[in-house]
Amino acid sequence: MVANRSLPDLADSAYDPKVDQLSFLNLGGQELAVLCVLSIPLLFSLVALIQCLSADFPQGSEKLIWVIVLLALPFVGPILWWTIGIKKTRR
Repeated sequence: MVANRSLPDLADSAYDPKVDQLSFLNLGGQELAVLCVLSIPLLFSLVALIQCLSADFPQGSEKLIWVIVLLALPFVGPILWWTIGIKKTRR
């Protein structure tokens, strides 16, 4: 005969704040939201930097200038690259 085992009642258990956090990073909801919001411009900067490094420019110094702009201005640099810089590359 199988023993009758009951599951623990969740209403009786105490609230554990670690359940709401990512245990390996110790991040809560607000910290995770800020991390996601700040990682988006970083991702755009990385994509723009890769595009810039793989592009061909008429003058070699233009690539160096764009790399400096992308590294110095992580929020505005990718926008400038996609609006101005790509037009100046050789296709």
